[in-house]
Amino acid sequence: MPFGKLLKACGKIALVTLSTTSSAATLPTTINVSMEDLGAPEGISKFTLPLGCTINMCGGACSFCCLAVFVSDFYDIGLSFGTIVFLVFVATLINMAAPGIPGGGVVLGASFLSILGLPIDLMGPISGFYRLLDMAFTTINVEGDVVANLMIAKSVGEYDGAAQKIPLMKQGAMVVDLVGVKTRLTALIGPLARQCGVRYVGGHPMAGLARAGYERSFADLYKGASMILVPTAATGEGDIEKLELFFRGLGFGMVKICSAETHDRMIAHTSQLAHVVSNSYVKSPVSSGYNGFSGGSYKDMTRIACLNEKVWKELFIWNREALLPEIDGLLDNIGMLRDAIASGDEETLEALLRRGREAKESIDAVNPDQPSD
Repeated sequence: MPFGKLLKACGKIALVTLSTTSSAATLPTTINVSMEDLGAPEGISKFTLPLGCTINMCGGACSFCCLAVFVSDFYDIGLSFGTIVFLVFVATLINMAAPGIPGGGVVLGASFLSILGLPIDLMGPISGFYRLLDMAFTTINVEGDVVANLMIAKSVGEYDGAAQKIPLMKQGAMVVDLVGVKTRLTALIGPLARQCGVRYVGGHPMAGLARAGYERSFADLYKGASMILVPTAATGEGDIEKLELFFRGLGFGMVKICSAETHDRMIAHTSQLAHVVSNSYVKSPVSSGYNGFSGGSYKDMTRIACLNEKVWKELFIWNREALLPEIDGLLDNIGMLRDAIASGDEETLEALLRRGREAKESIDAVNPDQPSD
């Protein structure tokens, strides 16, 4: 994150904190600037920033510690090491409950001094210029929230170079991502791209191979494959139509247009769940002896087990809202089959197997041109 960009964004927030001296009143601006100017993801920003507004009162806590030292020195009252540790603890704790209103710190400061057994007489004169102090405390608190929000987003892998690169792009440029997850990605990039005048569409070519690497690519990789396009808040009029012609020109046989939510729900089932199953299936201790014992089903089940774990861990976690229900459904179905087998219940087992066969036949019937075998 360029320091100049962070400083400019924080300057917008400071205008509000200096005029309101309230973290709560500044919160809408803090969230908006963090998401649109700094590219922080919506999900993290709308959790971290309100939480920080409530408990991250570092500026107030530091000021209360200084207040206690000033008052004790003014009245020539000695502070033991234990008292200093206690006042730091109390200052931190009491500021978590600070009211989000201008001047609330005057009352809170008097209560703080009373807890420490220190005179509160000086709070009268201090209240005369407390507004200036409150401006500084509030600004420190809110700017700390913004930085912490960016650090958290970075630590969990939801803030990357896109937030830095998109503002450098020419206005009117068209960008298509080729990532396998859409809801969280488009929420991250879409608002920023729109603000910067960059046209952005989510994309996902359904032409992956079991193994990665440029050396495994070939000229007809996209021939007849499906390309998924996901409109976003930054998609311009006519962009989808232009991109459909473009990708068909590359050899794609189908262009599917859907929402980010539909994309993630379907990919969780058709791709990610399949990788979860393959990865789990191949871990059987008898797998290594498959040669001569399979007519092809073993290879079909384990082909995609050779995944890139660094890539797929991110795809699974970023799409866990859609993937977890699919895994749960699979476990339920396997559980019913297991129970029928364990109990020797032939009638139930036959019904379950028939239901699976009929489901496959029904799927192929509604997709006659693209049978899933």
